[in-house]
Amino acid sequence: MAEQGSSNGAEGGKVSSNTDLLKQYEKQGVEAMYAVEPLSWCDHLQQVAPLPEAGLNVEDPCTDCEAKGENWVCLVCYKVYCSRYVASHMVTHGEAAGHPVVLSYADLSVWCYKCDNYVANEVLKPIIASAHKSKFGKEL
Repeated sequence: MAEQGSSNGAEGGKVSSNTDLLKQYEKQGVEAMYAVEPLSWCDHLQQVAPLPEAGLNVEDPCTDCEAKGENWVCLVCYKVYCSRYVASHMVTHGEAAGHPVVLSYADLSVWCYKCDNYVANEVLKPIIASAHKSKFGKEL
């Protein structure tokens, strides 16, 4: 019989409860943990343009500085710019052009600058699928 606060995992080992894990994190100095909860809809999704016929290429460099590796694609005009952790060209583009919805080539997440949140919606599936195929060489 499993001890209270734990259960047996698939391999028969003990799996701690969330409470036990939180206590371990607190001992390590972690003050808070947050779950990322994407929006299922935001009004800015109406600005998302159809996927270009050629699809997406996650290897495309930043339009401004040629950086690779931490780029985003604007889902309004499909230009590629680097992240805020490189030279912030996507942030600058989003503000200047008024294009709020972007897709990360690093983790294939979609961000809305105006809502300041991640977004997950059916309208984004073909776009994410194209980036996934480019990144991993296979369909989702």
